[in-house]
Amino acid sequence: MDLSVDCCVEVCDSKAMMYVESGGKYYCGYHFDERFEPYQGERLISPILAVNTIKTVDLIVKIFSTSLLVDLIGKPGENGQEFCNEIKLHMDEVKRQMNKAIETKSLHEFADLRTRAKNLQAIVNDEESFKDFAIKWLWRCSEESIKEKPIGAMGIDDLREYQSDKLQEEIKKKDLAIENLEEENKTLYQEIEQLKQRHDRGIQDEVLLSYSDFNLHYKNITREALELNPESRLTLSLNDPNHLACLVDLPTKMPDIDKLDLKKIPGDSQEIKSFLRNKFPNKVRVLNFNWQSEINPSMDFYMRELVTISKNVLKQFFIYKFEISQPNLIMLLSVCKKKTWIGFITCKLKLASVPNFGGRLSGSTIYGIDLNSCGKSEYGDWENNQMHFDNLMNGLSQENDLKNSLKKIKMTKCGLEADQVTSILLKYGFRDDTISSYSK
Repeated sequence: MDLSVDCCVEVCDSKAMMYVESGGKYYCGYHFDERFEPYQGERLISPILAVNTIKTVDLIVKIFSTSLLVDLIGKPGENGQEFCNEIKLHMDEVKRQMNKAIETKSLHEFADLRTRAKNLQAIVNDEESFKDFAIKWLWRCSEESIKEKPIGAMGIDDLREYQSDKLQEEIKKKDLAIENLEEENKTLYQEIEQLKQRHDRGIQDEVLLSYSDFNLHYKNITREALELNPESRLTLSLNDPNHLACLVDLPTKMPDIDKLDLKKIPGDSQEIKSFLRNKFPNKVRVLNFNWQSEINPSMDFYMRELVTISKNVLKQFFIYKFEISQPNLIMLLSVCKKKTWIGFITCKLKLASVPNFGGRLSGSTIYGIDLNSCGKSEYGDWENNQMHFDNLMNGLSQENDLKNSLKKIKMTKCGLEADQVTSILLKYGFRDDTISSYSK
């Protein structure tokens, strides 16, 4: 029976490795890492390996039960009773949960099965207790067998040989069972490591267009010369059909670049979504997204792609002229927490309540946040809605790592008086010199 499921992302044909309980969906490792933090999902184990591992452990239990141990375990006070009962208790629970997972196709139950399997492994891998138990009780089994035979039926040498052969046979069975279990575990760990390595290579394994080929591609479309290199800054106006074609007609991923300005982005372009998802460079030091544009209410339309490319933007990620809801603001700050600068320039930040980051900014290295023009009357109108800025700083102040890393905030054309800004900063424990540029 095939217990595996596919990644829920339509364009992905990989098998799921992670389960997200909040949405009840399964993701491959790549698409899970795109969308979530590690703590937001449960890692699945291979269904086939889970079944095989349980069969191996079941074999150990059967070996015990078919030996003369079964008669001794039932006697009060026997030292081996607790050991065998513990194995059987875990084994019964693993079987129960495995049957439940098979019946319901609820593969996230494997997360608990993993814990159960580790408990079994810990018991069997406790070398001293297992060996002492096995040697002691197998020897007792041999003695009990001998007692059943008439004394005259065998001599002393025969007795010793019989005892030795019986003991060796039982030990070999149990050693084989343990080896099988260890081999299953090794296979499982190897598969997990291979998947992790394949994911870590991820983007690096994808083919990038060479700089010379990109320059030729650009010239063929725009009739303009270009000398792109890793230190270049490239500005493209995506309301220009030629500039848009330079991106959407790329045969493969765009080469790495120092600074990339994507200006005047249409509100709902599937072509731009496709570029961001499939052909965005592996490494961009600074990205200006929707620069020099009109206010765009379509942040939701591009949100998934912005999260996807966030890991490719190394230092500074600036977003211009979007209406940004509180959930989207929380997500963008979370995925960009390792940048030096993040900006929401001339954006309308919807902050009618205090944003709850819930620890998502743990490990933040954000040095600066650019909020230039966010408070202008046509955007946030902070002159009449001071509480929106207050709510933002309140939410940020509850994230200790962000609070410690944040040194600069740019607030030109913010709609607030200088003393209002200073008062809010001090109220939430920020230094009053955090503002690096200011104007009302």
